Amino acid sequence: MPRARNKEDLLNFSEENYSKLMKMISEMTETQMATEFDFSDDESKKEAHWGRDKNVHDVLIHLYEWQQLLIKFVEHNSAKESKIAFSPSE
Repeated sequence: MPRARNKEDLLNFSEENYSKLMKMISEMTETQMATEFDFSDDESKKEAHWGRDKNVHDVLIHLYEWQQLLIKFVEHNSAKESKIAFSPSE
């Protein structure tokens, strides 16, 4: 997929990929959603994040929390009187 070169491209790619994600999730069974990931045989996947998210549900919650962090950052930094760090230490 080509990189976004402007805001319109970014929005289009975002909507397109979000639709693909929602379609893929809607086609999954409950068993598939709950099945734990196993990357133990893959030597290239030893970083902490490969062990953190155990199943699709965990990945979606992680994505949701990042979206909430970004929304809060944009809302607060759009207001001239309030500035917060994107990744607070809390």
